[in-house]
Amino acid sequence: KINLMGKEKIDRDWLELVEKRFKKAHNIYPDLPEAYYYIGVAYKMSYKFHKAAKMFAGVLELGNGFMEEANIEYETVQKIERAMPGSINGKKIALLKKITRGDAAALFIEELRVDELFKNRTPKEFDTSFKSPEEEFITGEYVKIPPATDISDHVLKVDIEAVIEMGIKGLQPFPDHTFKPYKNITRAEYAMMMEDILIKITGVDQLATRFIGSVSPFPDLRNDLSYFNAVMICTTRGIMVADLSSGEFNAMGTISGADALLGIRQLKIQLGKF
Repeated sequence: KINLMGKEKIDRDWLELVEKRFKKAHNIYPDLPEAYYYIGVAYKMSYKFHKAAKMFAGVLELGNGFMEEANIEYETVQKIERAMPGSINGKKIALLKKITRGDAAALFIEELRVDELFKNRTPKEFDTSFKSPEEEFITGEYVKIPPATDISDHVLKVDIEAVIEMGIKGLQPFPDHTFKPYKNITRAEYAMMMEDILIKITGVDQLATRFIGSVSPFPDLRNDLSYFNAVMICTTRGIMVADLSSGEFNAMGTISGADALLGIRQLKIQLGKF
């Protein structure tokens, strides 16, 4: 059995060690699904997604154990391969079953590069309002409250600050000046974020009301909900998908890193930036 989980400190060459153990196991028991499964997990955790997919496929071909686990992993790495994350943070987030507000900020900055898209497509705004000379020279000490007071030690602080500055709907600070970077986001929230990015980049404001009054194609989604239009924008463009078996959108469910990345890839294709 190849077990590589549950250790905070492991050898720098851990993957090589796991590969050696896999070869030994394979030489003795060539049809051992457990060996294929655990080496697949090792490849996935080291971001070697193509190799991981081959090993999980091997488990499915053997068909004598670990079938359910391998099938779940196989579908995940296939999604990640299609999404093709380019940044190290993107690859890390791709492995998550649930992404947070901080993770979403990192994906938008490091994978979608939304800051560059906004800069290229959003006209500059200049403050031409009158200011009296006295205003310019008012002295005194004051303390400016930062937009978010709970991100100073967050590993994704730079990305979070960037999305705050852009004012992406659903990723603004809360009224109490917190960002809550570790809060999981829902599928409805992600849809609203993607809708807002699409509107800001294309400049087509009509997208915000395109599906208002339309009949909902989802059995679990009313058309009078505040996020209905965003969900329709995302699903009709292939940015997000509903459950294939039930047809439900599951608006309050969480979104995985792989699914979030697939949505970003689809948006990039539509914007001609992929």
